[in-house]
Order: sequence, then C-alpha cells, then structure tokens
Amino acid sequence: MGGAHRPERVAVVPVAMGLKLALDATAALLLTREELATGGPLCPPCLVACACSLIAAPLGVPETLEALRHLQPVWAGGAPSTATLA
Repeated sequence: MGGAHRPERVAVVPVAMGLKLALDATAALLLTREELATGGPLCPPCLVACACSLIAAPLGVPETLEALRHLQPVWAGGAPSTATLA
C-alpha cells in the first residue's frame, strides 16, 4: 500500500499505522495488567498477543517518523518536500 516511497507519497498511511501500533501496545499492556490483577491463571494466548503487540510497536517507528518529517512543511503552510523522490 504505497510501495517503497510510502512515507513521502502517502504519508497518512504510515502515520495511521504508527498510531495503531501505539494503541495496540497500550491496550496489550492494560489488558495484561488487568489479567495479573485478577489473580487467576495467566492466559498463554493473551500473553503471546501482548508480546506480539509490544514487538511490533517499535518496528513501525522509523517509517512513522519519516512520514511525520515529510508532513512537517505541510503543517507549517508550505508544500511537502519531494527531494527524496528523485
């Protein structure tokens, strides 16, 4: 969905992905904390899902930051930089 130059051409997609990964990791931590608070046995599939969310979150950071850097001139009222597309 956007190819190798996705952060420059379709910057909204990596930003949305970064937001989703952050929300997933937060939800995983909150649900794990709730599971620990109940005092019952821990659910192995739940712990695997939590681990996957926590591992995936930092993997999306570089692309999200690159997209945000690309959008920064747009927020300042200018045009997005296309120097990286050459």
